[in-house]
Amino acid sequence: MNRKTLLIATCALIVVGAMAVKISIGMGAIPVVKIGGESVEESQNMVRGNIDISEFDTLTIDASTVDVRILEGDAYKLEYNVKEKYVPEVSQDGKNLTVKQPSLKAEIVFFDMDLTACKEESSYTITVPKDTAPINVDVKASTDDVVIDGVDVNGKVVSDTDSITLSNVSSSDLYVKSSTGKIKLDYSEFDKLELESSTDDIIVENCTINDLAADSSSDKITLNNVKLNTANLKALDDIVIDIVGQNDYSLDLTSSTGEDIIVEGNTTEGSFKSDNGSGKSITAKSSTGEIKVSFANK
Repeated sequence: MNRKTLLIATCALIVVGAMAVKISIGMGAIPVVKIGGESVEESQNMVRGNIDISEFDTLTIDASTVDVRILEGDAYKLEYNVKEKYVPEVSQDGKNLTVKQPSLKAEIVFFDMDLTACKEESSYTITVPKDTAPINVDVKASTDDVVIDGVDVNGKVVSDTDSITLSNVSSSDLYVKSSTGKIKLDYSEFDKLELESSTDDIIVENCTINDLAADSSSDKITLNNVKLNTANLKALDDIVIDIVGQNDYSLDLTSSTGEDIIVEGNTTEGSFKSDNGSGKSITAKSSTGEIKVSFANK
């Protein structure tokens, strides 16, 4: 390509880009320069506050760019630490509580410098008194973390691009999904639990689970010091299972690429099956990794 042709092509791209920006601004988009993921004009406008709420048993949260925290506390309370434009919209109808991050106009980013380490975290924090009955939740966070600690919940917890952490939770039926972040659970009890992570690890430690389904389509699954009745596990990479109790499980373990299957130190390649007739079972399939299963009477 000669210089003249290259110059014409470059000018054409600039014109097309300028037209696209003009059209977007005309439709309501906001032109911004960003540093650390925030508009320069907004970088100092953090506000803290709280919103009065009363007892609730159903919680719906829809947040795009703030951490969501549901924690044990001394009272029903909602606190926020966010940019002023992100102060939550809260409504309560009887015992149904809804928390939404305000919808904003689209932004056209002309320049973006990542200064994540310098960025103050934005968050919505909801506290619930100790020993409250399980809360039915529908939590969606698009780009930030979800943390639930000390609060019993049933329902659905989803994060599109960040991690989900649950600690000291009890649940009869819970679905947890993170599209690009890690899922970590510890010191919790579940009857029916479904975990799904598209691009990161699933880690479960010190938990008791009756019926577990877990799928890590691009990474590992680690179950450490867990009590299980039945489990159905799928992962791209390694699956590591450390069971509290004796080896009285029916096992169906498969590595699609023929990697090692290690059960209590004994190694086979590709697959392993056993039937103990106890009603307890573990089915695990790894696409490219090893599967390790161990048992410990503790």
